[in-house]
Amino acid sequence: AIIKPNNNTLSSITALPAGVGGKVLQVVSTTVTDTLTMTIGTSQTPITGLSANITPSSTSSKIFVMHKLLFSNATGGSVSVHFQRVINGSPDEVIVGDNDGGVRGYLSMNTANANNYWGFEAGGSALDTPSSTSQITYRLTVRSVFSNQTVYFNRTQRGSSEDINGVSTITLMEIAG
Repeated sequence: AIIKPNNNTLSSITALPAGVGGKVLQVVSTTVTDTLTMTIGTSQTPITGLSANITPSSTSSKIFVMHKLLFSNATGGSVSVHFQRVINGSPDEVIVGDNDGGVRGYLSMNTANANNYWGFEAGGSALDTPSSTSQITYRLTVRSVFSNQTVYFNRTQRGSSEDINGVSTITLMEIAG
């Protein structure tokens, strides 16, 4: 049985007090189930379909971004994943590694191997403070240290009927500031 202290509803007891940040105001998610083969080079290229749009209700809101990426790269060479926020057509990297002699990025995919049936999964999250009420696109981009690098998403390089295909996702949550 549900007990209602002082005859209050359960939601009024568990709700945050007015003026306190931290409430989830909206959730937006994109799931990509299609398999994808991309040939990339040394410039950042958005991963087809793996983006989501959100319009914050306040400039004090934070955006919590979560993603999962299934990929394969059996052709050799490092591939870096970049995490971008696009406001009014201007891309900006949200989180990026230090420029200490390597390629700056958010995530590195060093997966070259002789076993072309291997698939790898990477996931992550970030808390962004965009200070905007314009529509924002969050997306993952990839680039290689070489030209003409082949990368596979939601499948293995081999792509056999014996291999498992997967999904990639990006989810955005607006958090009250």
